[in-house]
Amino acid sequence: MRVAGDLLDHDSDLGDDGVYGYALARQGIYSFRGLVDPSEQKLTTRINEEQQKPRGSQGARAFARDLRRTLLLLGFLEKEGEVTFQLSAAATRILALGDQITPESRQLWTNALLSMELREGEEPSPFHPTQAMLRIAAARPGVEKRWLAFTLDMQNDSQDELDRILELVDSNDFDGACASLSVTEYEAANAVKIIPALMEQVGILAIDQGRSEITAPGQAILDGRATTVLEAPAQGRRYSRRRARDGRLINGPEDILIPVDAEHADARTADEQLHSALKLEERTREHQELVRVVVSQLQNVRSVRCSDDAFDALAETADGTTVLLLEMKTLRRDALIQARVGVGQLLYYEFFDVRSHLGDKHVVKVLLFNDEPGEEVRAFLEHCSILCVAVLSGKLTTIPQSLREFFRT
Repeated sequence: MRVAGDLLDHDSDLGDDGVYGYALARQGIYSFRGLVDPSEQKLTTRINEEQQKPRGSQGARAFARDLRRTLLLLGFLEKEGEVTFQLSAAATRILALGDQITPESRQLWTNALLSMELREGEEPSPFHPTQAMLRIAAARPGVEKRWLAFTLDMQNDSQDELDRILELVDSNDFDGACASLSVTEYEAANAVKIIPALMEQVGILAIDQGRSEITAPGQAILDGRATTVLEAPAQGRRYSRRRARDGRLINGPEDILIPVDAEHADARTADEQLHSALKLEERTREHQELVRVVVSQLQNVRSVRCSDDAFDALAETADGTTVLLLEMKTLRRDALIQARVGVGQLLYYEFFDVRSHLGDKHVVKVLLFNDEPGEEVRAFLEHCSILCVAVLSGKLTTIPQSLREFFRT
């Protein structure tokens, strides 16, 4: 989603499989076979080689095509006309919430999965594959994940269609079921690569050694005990107000926790799971270590607050007239994307959290990066009236003049 948003911001053609696919490759989201952690030069060379192949033989193009369709089905990408795309409000909000899984982002993903519709040709009654898979898992506890593939043959959400699939499950003849629906085992395996994995990550389905169990949150959704976008009334809906976060006072950088995030379940191979988990943990640790460095360099402030679910740091100056709202970003060749997300976070936290507690005090918004973000990012932040600081080798650099009295150099 971030890569798609970045391309759209630059008026690039997201509908071009090559544009999207090779942008994904440059960000390390799509990887080439046999090319592990390549240098910029090696990656560029490999991309040039791939682009010489026939279009149908370029893996990055196929990946982009499938990923774009998935984002469209989930409602994270919206199509305007035949060739123009835009990110949906849900996708924009998920990006603003950052890398870590929060209750809000989990709910947004759950709603997207439950709302996803598939249609058979001009069939007027679409069906919802995620809901169908939940119903199968609830009706047949411990069902092998591979049997969930047959829900994609359903024509609608009716009980008759569900019963037809349950009869196949109860036959316990997977090869025969495949033959009866004219699908190969390979096609059936592909059909359960994405949706069940996402259902597991949001916590509505549990998969253990290939067997599927509906979880308590999943059962609550089926029972109507959990409210989702599908079940909320269309008229007169009441939205709860966001509770302002005031964070917690800290005495020094040692009070900033460096957590290990366990919520990065992935339904790929064990090696791929470990790689993804380590990458997420590494980025989380780097972020918190960056917060520690920045806080340790503060001076001429009388209090510092940090929050686990909102702003990174909020420092009130010694004279009590100004507060520094600090947001930290770790970079992975994605400075402009992180800058865009950071701008939204700073404005959001200022409106909902800072103003509610500090009233009309002067707020100075600062985005700090663990590497040099580049002139384009700096120009963008200057346009947004947000100060930019790079933290290199544990030291703050290029500190704007107006901030120098508040940071040690």
